[in-house]
Amino acid sequence: VGEPTDALPVYVGSVLVGTPLQWKGSCFTNNTAVLRLLPGGRGGEMRVTTDDPTDALCSDMYLLATACSWYFETFFFRGSHVVKWPKLSELERADMQRKGMRLLLFRNDTFATLLSLYEIYKVMFSDSYPKDVREFYKKHAG
Repeated sequence: VGEPTDALPVYVGSVLVGTPLQWKGSCFTNNTAVLRLLPGGRGGEMRVTTDDPTDALCSDMYLLATACSWYFETFFFRGSHVVKWPKLSELERADMQRKGMRLLLFRNDTFATLLSLYEIYKVMFSDSYPKDVREFYKKHAG
């Protein structure tokens, strides 16, 4: 298991309406996304293309966020994917038009991220909290 902070996603960029964003993921090293808002307030969609996996069994997990909501998405296979939002509030739609969909990448695959979250949980919610926190900091913060 990596570091507990590996459970925190890193900001990749904002996928703006009609403007492709390219980035390198942990698994897929060649990615592109384009955001589109559907006419008549019918929601939106983001087309994502993933390619060049580092391993046959790897995956990339993302947190997609706007000013008022967030979504998780995991890509297991190379190719084209469509992430759809059937309904958007007026605030969410306006935010997506101005600032796009914020894209944050979890550094590890889904399983390793869950293990990191479990390590954090054990420290924060154990009966011996103060002792565990000291050990946690010694181990992970030097």
